[in-house]
Amino acid sequence: MLQVNVRGTFAGAREAARHMNSGGVIVNLVSTAGYRPAVGISAYVASKHAVVGLTKNLAIELAARDIRVVGVAPGVIDTPGVQRSLRSWRRPDSTLRRAWVARCSAAPVSPTALRAWWWCSRRIWRHG
Repeated sequence: MLQVNVRGTFAGAREAARHMNSGGVIVNLVSTAGYRPAVGISAYVASKHAVVGLTKNLAIELAARDIRVVGVAPGVIDTPGVQRSLRSWRRPDSTLRRAWVARCSAAPVSPTALRAWWWCSRRIWRHG
């Protein structure tokens, strides 16, 4: 998980920055888990905390080249992986399951996509 989320984000940002000769925007996919902990997903939370820190630091490092680096945290999105996680909990009335169901009904993807579009100018590189 760290390899994909952290190293992948770093490698993607590095390559994007190499191609941006006259500024641009790099959009990293972070997560609300990067800002607040959650039960049962410690490795994921740790990896997304790292991506949030990386995003902030890259923003500082690349500012001199007129490259903005921003992170988009869409919240939990109802995906097959999230549904598998929900089904794996035996008791449907468990506190953990209720917490995940509440998080799964978070922000839809459309407003997140609009925010990302607003942040971007001439060129966009998305990864994370």
